Amino acid sequence: MELYEKTLVELMRDMSNKKITSEDVVISHISRCKNVDGALKAFEEYDFEYVLNEAKKIDKDCYAYSMKFKGIPIGVKDCYNTERMHTRRGSELYKNYTAGNDARIIRKVRDEGALILGKTKTAEFSVHHPADTVNPYDKKHTPGTSSGGSAVAVASGMVPLSFGTQTAASTSKPASYCGIYGFKPTFGVFPRTGVLKTSDTLDTLSIFARNIEDMEYAFENLRLKGEDYPYIYNNMDIKKYKKSDDSFKVALIMSDAFKGKHEYAKKALMSLKDELEGVNDLKIEIINMPDFLSRARDIHSKIYNKSLSYYFKNEYKTHSDKLSVSIKNMINDGNKISLNEYLALLNEQKMLVKKFDSWMSENYDVVLTLASGGEAPKGLVFADKLDSTLIWTLLGAPTLIVPKFKGPNNLPFGFQIIGVKYSDYMVIEFAKKLKQLGVIVDSLVVDI
Repeated sequence: MELYEKTLVELMRDMSNKKITSEDVVISHISRCKNVDGALKAFEEYDFEYVLNEAKKIDKDCYAYSMKFKGIPIGVKDCYNTERMHTRRGSELYKNYTAGNDARIIRKVRDEGALILGKTKTAEFSVHHPADTVNPYDKKHTPGTSSGGSAVAVASGMVPLSFGTQTAASTSKPASYCGIYGFKPTFGVFPRTGVLKTSDTLDTLSIFARNIEDMEYAFENLRLKGEDYPYIYNNMDIKKYKKSDDSFKVALIMSDAFKGKHEYAKKALMSLKDELEGVNDLKIEIINMPDFLSRARDIHSKIYNKSLSYYFKNEYKTHSDKLSVSIKNMINDGNKISLNEYLALLNEQKMLVKKFDSWMSENYDVVLTLASGGEAPKGLVFADKLDSTLIWTLLGAPTLIVPKFKGPNNLPFGFQIIGVKYSDYMVIEFAKKLKQLGVIVDSLVVDI
C-alpha cells in the first residue's frame, strides 16, 4: 500500500512507531498531487517546497512526538485565511489577495504539526458558481460545490484530511458525490475566525476524510473546549449526549422532496432501512418531514440571500461585471428583504432549533436522510433541490455524511446522520456502530 492510500490515524500510528517519517508521508502525497491533480483540478495553489522542508524539521524535532497532527499533509479550502499562499475565495477579484495570517483553526492544526499542502478550489465566494474541479470517478460529472476541491483532494488520495465549509449543502453534496466522509459539526464548535463570512447564523466549518476514525480524531483535536466557551462546555462537555447502552432510536426521514427523488435513490434508502431493521438494539421508524420544518428551506434561502447582499455589497456595487449571474441574483433577492424581515427570520430560525431539539429529545437519538438526490449529475453547474441538507444547516445540527450507495452510472452517493445541536459525539458513535455492523466501510482512494 502506498502511503497516500493510508488514513490519517494509520499515518500517525506508523510515524509514532518510527516505521515512516514525516518526509516520507509528504513526498508520497506530493507525488500523488503531481500525478493526478492535472486532471482533477482540486487545488488552487500548492506549497510543496515549504511543506517538504517543514517535514524534515519535524522529523528532527525531539518534541514533535506529542503533536496531534505531526507531519500530516492537509488541504485547506481557499476561503480560509492562510499565512502563506493566496486566499482567492474563488473570485477573480481576489486573485492577488494574501491574508497574511492563518484562520484560527488552521493556526491550531499547524501548531499541532499539520502541513498545508495547498489551497483547494472553491466556488465563487463559497456560494454556488463552481470552480473547474471535476469528479474523480467521472470527469464529466460535478464533484459538488462549494467544497468540491477539498472533497476531491481526499477522495483521490492527495491528502488524508481537508477543510471545507457548509452554509447550504457545501459539505454534504461533495462528500456524497465523491464517496467519502464529510462532517459538519454543530454550528460554532469549530472556530470561524479568519474564514470568509457569508452568513452569521449559517456558516459552519467542516472536514473531509476517508473513514470515521479519522473524523473522530480530527473533531476531538480541533473543536473548541473548556469553560471559556460556555455553550459548548455545558452542552458537549458536561451534558454529553452519550448513551448508557448501545441502543439507538432512529428516524429515517422521507424528506418533503422525496416524491421527486430518483427511483434508484429511493430504493437505496429503503435498502438501508432493511439493513438496520435487522439489528436488535436499533429502533427504526420511517417518518415524513415534521410539519414544523415546512418553511425551513424558505427561511434558509432568505437569511442566506440577505446576508450575501450585506457582505458582498461593495463587490456588487463596484465590480458587478466580474460576478457570476447566480450570486448577483441572490444579492438582488437579498436586497428586497428589509432589516425587520431579516430579524424576524433569525427569530424563526431560533424557534425552529428549539422545536427540533424538543422533538428529538422526546422521540429520537439520530435522524437519517439521503445526503444528495442521488449520484453526481453531469456538468459542473447543477441545481439539486432533492435533499434536505439546507434544513439541517439552518438548525445548526451536527451532520455526518457517510458513503454507502452507487447510482446507475456506478457513481457513489451517501446518506447523512443528523443529531440535535451539541450531540456530535452521539452522531459519531452511531456511525461507529454502523461500521461495526458492517453497514458502512472505509472509503478507498479513487483509482485515477
